[in-house]
Amino acid sequence: ITVANAGQIGSVGDADSIAIASNGVVTFSQRPLGSGGRELLLNSTISSAVSVFDINNTYINATYDIYELICMFHPATDGARLENFFFATTDTNASGAIVSGNEHAHANAGFDGATYQTANTADHSDIGAFTIGNAGGEGIAFHMTLYNANNTDMTMVTSGTGSSYATNGAHTGFGFSGGMASPQTHLAHFCRGIRFAFDSGNIALGTVQVFGVR
Repeated sequence: ITVANAGQIGSVGDADSIAIASNGVVTFSQRPLGSGGRELLLNSTISSAVSVFDINNTYINATYDIYELICMFHPATDGARLENFFFATTDTNASGAIVSGNEHAHANAGFDGATYQTANTADHSDIGAFTIGNAGGEGIAFHMTLYNANNTDMTMVTSGTGSSYATNGAHTGFGFSGGMASPQTHLAHFCRGIRFAFDSGNIALGTVQVFGVR
């Protein structure tokens, strides 16, 4: 290990592997390698309305098998439901396409009493068990884990928990899961992205973080 100049540490021929600023902030110019850990791949803010938000194969690809997402979405339309769609492909290097037809599935449960929502054949997976309000301060926030992005022993599936506000301003909590409706059909498919959209109206604003998990 060599110290190239003040505030920088690197190996011979790579003087800027680590930079330490005067305020103590450490910056890695090369991705740290090793077992375990999470890497922030995407940190995005939605500041103007969009019909869909896609996380494409720039972020979900052959690098990791597990991805974690931390998201917040505010609907433009009152009483909307949040949906997600999988991008899939049998070519590990391809960008994939939204799985068409009724090939998605989901199972969700509300923590606020016996509220359940399931579908074994749908063209999307729902996130949460409730409709979502669009007044100031309302919306939906959740932590989602995507499993088996590159594992052909089991198809791509998701699970997570979250909070949302109903159209009357009441807080709700929920658990959710999603996957493929025909696992044998999609066993050889790789996940190469996720699309988020409300079933009615635009995404007015939001934040999305994506982490790769080693």
